[in-house]
Amino acid sequence: MKRNPLFIEVANQLTQLIQEKYPPGSKIPIEPELMQMFGVSRTTIRSAISSLCSKNILEIRRGAGTFVTQSPGLASDALGIQFLDPEIVSKDIGEMSRLVQPAAAAMGAARITDADKEQLKAALSDLEEGWKLYQHNMISYAELRKRDSRFHSAVINSSHNYIMERLDTVFIEFTKKTREQDNIDIITDSLELHPKILDAIISGNAEKASRLMAEHMDNIRNILDPNFSDNS
Repeated sequence: MKRNPLFIEVANQLTQLIQEKYPPGSKIPIEPELMQMFGVSRTTIRSAISSLCSKNILEIRRGAGTFVTQSPGLASDALGIQFLDPEIVSKDIGEMSRLVQPAAAAMGAARITDADKEQLKAALSDLEEGWKLYQHNMISYAELRKRDSRFHSAVINSSHNYIMERLDTVFIEFTKKTREQDNIDIITDSLELHPKILDAIISGNAEKASRLMAEHMDNIRNILDPNFSDNS
Protein backbone atom coordinates (compact mmCIF):
# COMPACT_ATOMS: atom_id res chain seq x y z
CA MET A 1 0.00 0.00 0.00
CA LYS A 2 1.37 3.38 -1.04
CA ARG A 3 2.22 5.67 1.87
CA ASN A 4 1.15 9.27 2.06
CA PRO A 5 3.80 11.95 1.56
CA LEU A 6 5.61 12.67 4.82
CA PHE A 7 4.08 16.14 5.21
CA ILE A 8 0.57 14.60 5.01
CA GLU A 9 1.44 12.14 7.77
CA VAL A 10 2.80 15.00 9.88
CA ALA A 11 -0.32 17.07 9.13
CA ASN A 12 -2.50 14.18 10.34
CA GLN A 13 -0.45 13.84 13.53
CA LEU A 14 -0.57 17.58 14.07
CA THR A 15 -4.34 17.54 13.61
CA GLN A 16 -4.64 14.90 16.31
CA LEU A 17 -2.41 16.97 18.60
CA ILE A 18 -4.57 20.04 18.00
CA GLN A 19 -7.72 18.08 18.86
CA GLU A 20 -6.15 16.89 22.12
CA LYS A 21 -4.33 19.98 23.35
CA TYR A 22 -5.06 23.15 21.36
CA PRO A 23 -8.61 24.59 21.38
CA PRO A 24 -9.82 27.09 18.74
CA GLY A 25 -7.96 30.39 18.91
CA SER A 26 -4.91 28.97 20.66
CA LYS A 27 -1.34 29.26 19.41
CA ILE A 28 0.51 26.08 18.44
CA PRO A 29 4.25 25.51 19.08
CA ILE A 30 6.76 27.31 16.87
CA GLU A 31 8.48 25.55 13.97
CA PRO A 32 11.67 24.44 15.80
CA GLU A 33 9.55 22.82 18.53
CA LEU A 34 7.40 21.04 15.95
CA MET A 35 10.51 19.87 14.09
CA GLN A 36 11.83 18.31 17.28
CA MET A 37 8.44 16.92 18.22
CA PHE A 38 7.90 15.10 14.92
CA GLY A 39 11.55 14.54 13.96
CA VAL A 40 11.22 16.13 10.53
CA SER A 41 12.70 19.04 8.59
CA ARG A 42 11.48 22.65 8.56
CA THR A 43 10.28 22.17 4.98
CA THR A 44 8.08 19.25 6.03
CA ILE A 45 6.63 21.22 8.95
CA ARG A 46 5.87 24.19 6.72
CA SER A 47 4.20 21.96 4.14
CA ALA A 48 2.10 20.32 6.88
CA ILE A 49 1.05 23.70 8.26
CA SER A 50 0.24 24.96 4.77
CA SER A 51 -1.94 21.89 4.24
CA LEU A 52 -3.85 22.55 7.47
CA CYS A 53 -4.21 26.23 6.59
CA SER A 54 -5.87 25.23 3.30
CA LYS A 55 -8.38 23.19 5.33
CA ASN A 56 -9.09 26.11 7.65
CA ILE A 57 -7.64 24.30 10.66
CA LEU A 58 -4.70 26.66 11.15
CA GLU A 59 -4.07 30.30 10.31
CA ILE A 60 -0.78 32.18 10.21
CA ARG A 61 -0.79 35.64 11.78
CA ARG A 62 2.20 37.59 10.58
CA GLY A 63 4.48 38.49 13.46
CA ALA A 64 2.40 36.54 15.99
CA GLY A 65 2.64 32.87 15.02
CA THR A 66 0.37 30.04 13.91
CA PHE A 67 -3.04 29.65 15.54
CA VAL A 68 -5.91 27.19 15.48
CA THR A 69 -8.81 28.83 13.65
CA GLN A 70 -11.99 29.68 15.52
CA SER A 71 -13.96 27.10 13.49
CA PRO A 72 -11.41 24.39 12.58
CA GLY A 73 -12.23 22.54 9.39
CA LEU A 74 -15.21 24.69 8.46
CA ALA A 75 -14.96 26.29 5.03
CA SER A 76 -14.98 30.08 5.13
CA ASP A 77 -17.98 30.12 2.76
CA ALA A 78 -19.79 27.04 4.03
CA LEU A 79 -23.19 28.48 3.06
CA GLY A 80 -22.16 29.44 -0.48
CA ILE A 81 -22.61 33.15 0.17
CA GLN A 82 -20.47 34.09 -2.81
CA PHE A 83 -23.18 32.76 -5.13
CA LEU A 84 -25.99 34.83 -3.58
CA ASP A 85 -27.13 38.36 -4.36
CA PRO A 86 -24.73 40.60 -2.33
CA GLU A 87 -27.41 43.10 -1.32
CA ILE A 88 -29.82 40.42 -0.12
CA VAL A 89 -27.20 38.38 1.72
CA SER A 90 -25.79 41.47 3.43
CA LYS A 91 -29.27 42.30 4.76
CA ASP A 92 -30.00 38.71 5.79
CA ILE A 93 -26.68 38.19 7.54
CA GLY A 94 -27.15 41.48 9.34
CA GLU A 95 -30.51 40.23 10.63
CA MET A 96 -28.95 36.92 11.67
CA SER A 97 -26.15 38.69 13.52
CA ARG A 98 -28.72 40.87 15.30
CA LEU A 99 -30.26 37.68 16.69
CA VAL A 100 -27.11 35.67 17.42
CA GLN A 101 -24.70 38.24 18.84
CA PRO A 102 -26.90 39.55 21.69
CA ALA A 103 -27.86 35.98 22.60
CA ALA A 104 -24.19 34.98 22.66
CA ALA A 105 -23.35 37.95 24.89
CA ALA A 106 -26.06 36.92 27.34
CA MET A 107 -24.87 33.31 27.35
CA GLY A 108 -21.31 34.48 27.81
CA ALA A 109 -22.30 36.47 30.88
CA ALA A 110 -23.76 33.30 32.39
CA ARG A 111 -21.05 30.84 31.29
CA ILE A 112 -17.83 32.81 31.08
CA THR A 113 -14.59 31.20 32.25
CA ASP A 114 -11.30 32.78 33.27
CA ALA A 115 -9.89 31.82 29.86
CA ASP A 116 -12.83 33.54 28.14
CA LYS A 117 -12.20 36.70 30.14
CA GLU A 118 -8.59 36.79 29.04
CA GLN A 119 -9.56 36.19 25.41
CA LEU A 120 -12.10 39.03 25.50
CA LYS A 121 -9.67 41.43 27.16
CA ALA A 122 -6.94 40.53 24.67
CA ALA A 123 -9.30 41.03 21.72
CA LEU A 124 -10.35 44.46 22.98
CA SER A 125 -6.75 45.49 23.61
CA ASP A 126 -5.81 44.24 20.15
CA LEU A 127 -8.51 46.41 18.56
CA GLU A 128 -7.55 49.51 20.55
CA GLU A 129 -3.90 49.06 19.62
CA GLY A 130 -4.89 48.44 16.00
CA TRP A 131 -6.87 51.69 15.89
CA LYS A 132 -3.79 53.64 16.93
CA LEU A 133 -1.67 51.86 14.33
CA TYR A 134 -4.28 52.45 11.62
CA GLN A 135 -4.39 56.18 12.36
CA HIS A 136 -0.64 56.28 11.73
CA ASN A 137 -0.97 54.22 8.51
CA MET A 138 0.93 51.32 10.09
CA ILE A 139 -1.67 48.61 9.39
CA SER A 140 -4.27 48.15 6.66
CA TYR A 141 -7.99 48.64 7.05
CA ALA A 142 -8.44 44.90 6.41
CA GLU A 143 -6.24 44.10 9.41
CA LEU A 144 -8.19 46.56 11.54
CA ARG A 145 -11.44 44.85 10.60
CA LYS A 146 -9.97 41.47 11.52
CA ARG A 147 -9.17 42.81 14.97
CA ASP A 148 -12.71 44.11 15.33
CA SER A 149 -14.12 40.73 14.30
CA ARG A 150 -11.94 38.89 16.83
CA PHE A 151 -13.79 40.58 19.69
CA HIS A 152 -17.12 39.39 18.32
CA SER A 153 -15.63 35.92 17.88
CA ALA A 154 -14.47 36.01 21.51
CA VAL A 155 -18.03 36.89 22.58
CA ILE A 156 -19.37 33.98 20.54
CA ASN A 157 -16.77 31.65 22.09
CA SER A 158 -17.75 32.74 25.59
CA SER A 159 -21.25 31.38 24.94
CA HIS A 160 -19.82 27.85 24.80
CA ASN A 161 -22.39 27.04 22.14
CA TYR A 162 -20.54 25.18 19.42
CA ILE A 163 -23.17 25.79 16.74
CA MET A 164 -22.96 29.54 17.36
CA GLU A 165 -19.19 29.28 17.07
CA ARG A 166 -19.57 27.64 13.67
CA LEU A 167 -22.01 30.30 12.53
CA ASP A 168 -19.43 32.91 13.47
CA THR A 169 -17.80 32.47 10.07
CA VAL A 170 -21.01 33.83 8.54
CA PHE A 171 -20.78 36.99 10.68
CA ILE A 172 -17.17 37.43 9.55
CA GLU A 173 -18.32 37.11 5.95
CA PHE A 174 -20.81 39.93 6.60
CA THR A 175 -18.00 42.28 7.70
CA LYS A 176 -16.18 41.68 4.42
CA LYS A 177 -19.05 43.26 2.51
CA THR A 178 -18.79 46.71 4.08
CA ARG A 179 -17.09 49.68 2.48
CA GLU A 180 -13.99 51.20 4.06
CA GLN A 181 -15.63 54.41 5.29
CA ASP A 182 -18.52 52.40 6.70
CA ASN A 183 -16.01 50.21 8.47
CA ILE A 184 -14.33 53.19 10.08
CA ASP A 185 -17.68 54.33 11.44
CA ILE A 186 -18.28 50.81 12.73
CA ILE A 187 -14.85 50.77 14.35
CA THR A 188 -15.55 53.98 16.26
CA ASP A 189 -18.81 52.46 17.48
CA SER A 190 -16.91 49.33 18.48
CA LEU A 191 -14.36 51.35 20.43
CA GLU A 192 -17.23 52.91 22.40
CA LEU A 193 -19.37 49.82 23.00
CA HIS A 194 -16.94 46.90 23.13
CA PRO A 195 -15.55 47.94 26.56
CA LYS A 196 -19.10 48.25 27.93
CA ILE A 197 -20.07 44.86 26.49
CA LEU A 198 -16.92 43.33 27.97
CA ASP A 199 -17.68 44.75 31.42
CA ALA A 200 -21.27 43.47 31.30
CA ILE A 201 -20.19 39.96 30.30
CA ILE A 202 -17.40 39.75 32.88
CA SER A 203 -19.70 41.03 35.64
CA GLY A 204 -22.29 38.38 34.74
CA ASN A 205 -25.00 40.87 33.74
CA ALA A 206 -26.69 38.93 30.92
CA GLU A 207 -29.49 41.45 30.34
CA LYS A 208 -27.08 44.36 30.01
CA ALA A 209 -24.66 42.42 27.82
CA SER A 210 -27.47 41.45 25.46
CA ARG A 211 -28.89 44.99 25.36
CA LEU A 212 -25.52 46.60 24.61
CA MET A 213 -24.70 44.08 21.90
CA ALA A 214 -28.13 44.62 20.33
CA GLU A 215 -27.46 48.37 20.36
CA HIS A 216 -24.10 47.76 18.66
CA MET A 217 -25.70 45.55 16.00
CA ASP A 218 -28.40 48.16 15.34
CA ASN A 219 -25.76 50.87 15.04
CA ILE A 220 -23.91 48.79 12.45
CA ARG A 221 -27.08 48.30 10.44
CA ASN A 222 -27.86 52.02 10.59
CA ILE A 223 -24.35 52.84 9.41
CA LEU A 224 -24.67 50.45 6.47
CA ASP A 225 -28.22 51.47 5.68
CA PRO A 226 -29.29 54.93 6.98
CA ASN A 227 -32.91 54.03 6.12
CA PHE A 228 -32.83 50.85 8.20
CA SER A 229 -34.42 52.33 11.33
CA ASP A 230 -37.17 53.86 9.23
CA ASN A 231 -37.95 50.53 7.58
CA SER A 232 -37.85 48.35 10.68
